[in-house]
Amino acid sequence: MVAIGIGASSQPVDLALITVAVLGLLLAACLWWAYFGGDDTRAERALAAVAEDRRAAVAVRAFGYWHLAILLGIILLAAGLKAAIGHAFDRLDLAHALLLAGGLAVFLAGDVGFRRTLRLGPDRFRVAAAVLCLATIPLGLKASAVFQLSFLGIVLAGSLAVESAGSWSRGRPS
Repeated sequence: MVAIGIGASSQPVDLALITVAVLGLLLAACLWWAYFGGDDTRAERALAAVAEDRRAAVAVRAFGYWHLAILLGIILLAAGLKAAIGHAFDRLDLAHALLLAGGLAVFLAGDVGFRRTLRLGPDRFRVAAAVLCLATIPLGLKASAVFQLSFLGIVLAGSLAVESAGSWSRGRPS
């Protein structure tokens, strides 16, 4: 959200700015959903269930190493969003298309590692979403920042919705 504000500070308020800002906020909401959508409580319980002699090592991997990837993904995505703010309907250069897609993919990879370390359940939709995020790079290069951001939002929200629906059908809300 800070990147959106910083990127928007020198821009006129117009359709392009509003579109990228809304898409950026929707992506931020999806990141929140991915991280806090029930896994925080389950992670606490999973860590408490680990044998005491292994708990510290598991905690360092889950809440240390994997969170570094999660934070790096957020930083990369924010850098891409900051650059996209002033160029909503323009084609992106490779670096900025990579920042957007790669940031989200790195976040998801870190999240998958976190979930696997604590055995929080199926993560195949998040793995697929990470790969699909990288597949949006040509959209930013050939179409526009808005187009790439839209597809990134669809990929992330869609994967989380499908995962959530699957959890409910198994009688375990995520």
